[in-house]
Amino acid sequence: MEVSQPPFGRQGLRTLAAIVFTDVVSFSAHMGRDEVKTVGLINRDFAEMRRLCESRGGAVLKTTGDGLLCYFASAVEAVACALDMQKRFAVLGKTLPPGEVLQHRIGIHLGDVLVQDQDVMGDGVNIASRLQAEAEPGGICISQTVYDVVKNKIELKATYLGARDLKNIAQAVPVYSLLLEAQAREAAPPPAKKAFRWLRPAAVAAVAILLVTAMMVLAHKKAPPAPAPVVAPAPTPVAASASVSSPAPATNETAASDADASSPAKPETKSLPSRREFIQEIHKPYLVPYDYDGLLQAIQTGKVKLGVPNPLQFRKAIEHMSEMKAWLLERLSHYTLAQPLIVPRFGLNGEKDYKIYGAPPKNIVVIANGIPTSMDLANVKPPFLSLILLAAIKNNPGVPGDVILGAVAFAHFYNLPEMEAELQPIGGGKRPAAKPPAPTP
Repeated sequence: MEVSQPPFGRQGLRTLAAIVFTDVVSFSAHMGRDEVKTVGLINRDFAEMRRLCESRGGAVLKTTGDGLLCYFASAVEAVACALDMQKRFAVLGKTLPPGEVLQHRIGIHLGDVLVQDQDVMGDGVNIASRLQAEAEPGGICISQTVYDVVKNKIELKATYLGARDLKNIAQAVPVYSLLLEAQAREAAPPPAKKAFRWLRPAAVAAVAILLVTAMMVLAHKKAPPAPAPVVAPAPTPVAASASVSSPAPATNETAASDADASSPAKPETKSLPSRREFIQEIHKPYLVPYDYDGLLQAIQTGKVKLGVPNPLQFRKAIEHMSEMKAWLLERLSHYTLAQPLIVPRFGLNGEKDYKIYGAPPKNIVVIANGIPTSMDLANVKPPFLSLILLAAIKNNPGVPGDVILGAVAFAHFYNLPEMEAELQPIGGGKRPAAKPPAPTP
């Protein structure tokens, strides 16, 4: 196939391109153990990736130390190439010793790029770079734009991860995670939604948490006024071809009791910026690394001022997530390499499942495609952490109620509708509307 190249001769030209960004998982750790060996492995993998890229009509424009930036004129060929790459590395992971294999993440975006000298730049490149950081080890993430182009042209299976706030990108980007083509052909139809029968009592208490998390939506979008606070119906798990529903808008607070009943109600506008600022303030230092204890301490000391209505309920939700995290780390410490926690991957079984065990105090070991990777829990992406949490809950009867409430809050805080669906009791349907619990004195 003829190799496509950007029109480098025309300085400052804008063109539509599919950009593929790759990155090595735990590159710094590999380099710390053996620099010479790691460089040799990277050069080996880069040569294979370059060959696969050119076979699909793409061009490797540059290396980024532990990654490649590839250019394609076709989004279809870009995705096909990424699938070829990860399929090839999965085979190597099963045939070579663990120390001879690297894992790669891949991100793909179709967008406008600016040609400059022998390089391309712009949002199209930046988004692809951020998407690879969202991918699992050995995985691929694509943007909504790419998915819309390729969904009817390539045999693939995709899972919608939601709209993600990517670093230095102005608007949230809808993201899909791809399953390798070989695995997609073997995948059985998704199992029927399984609810945990023993979660039914806890679900009643969880309704109060839903009200708190509804307020969090206001941090990202303005909500139109509604007559009464209600809880939106749970989204259904999103399949590759399913449409995606937006979260129901949160309701405004009622007017103060001493307000003049005869005067017309005014939209609540002054409090919204403070809520957004509050979420921005706590997002990176506390929510991203799951530092719920640190957030509670910051609230206690006054370092963080609660910028949400119903602060008691918000604090309770954070306490529940703190309990959930502590419980999960404690339970994972009981699993071992010989007897790991089995985490189903996209509904597949056997060797394609993840195997997880704890490495106290706060690390976990993830075995994917036979390759073990140790990582801090703070570096695990929310969608993957939700899979681990659900597997741990399912495999450990008698889970405390606070842990279940923490899981419900986690699903809403991090926009994980599939996790939310798993936590609904059988025969759930729509959740009943409920009043928030009365504040404790």
